[in-house]
Amino acid sequence: HCGFRMSMNLEWIAESNWGYTSIAAVHMLGIAWFAVAWFTPSLAKLRWIGLTLMLISGALLVGSQPGRFLHNVAFWTKLVLIVLAASMSSRPRIAVPLWAAVIVAGRLIPFF
Repeated sequence: HCGFRMSMNLEWIAESNWGYTSIAAVHMLGIAWFAVAWFTPSLAKLRWIGLTLMLISGALLVGSQPGRFLHNVAFWTKLVLIVLAASMSSRPRIAVPLWAAVIVAGRLIPFF
């Protein structure tokens, strides 16, 4: 027994000393990986790794504190911006500012 009790509601992430922080760090790593792969054409195939890291870690973060996120206007704004940015991936002049807005919305979540 390693000290963590995994459950379907993922509360262990929020309750452990390092769970939330570690997963948030993976989320930031995914953002950085995706951004580098976005701006480096030779690494375009690696975007999926960053996107996967972001999606899995983001789902874990939300699942660990659903009340914090699901009632948060900045969180929902971030999700809408993600959909818009992804749909504009073939138009970088639109997609890049949208991805920047995704990051800003994410940083605003604790304040709403």
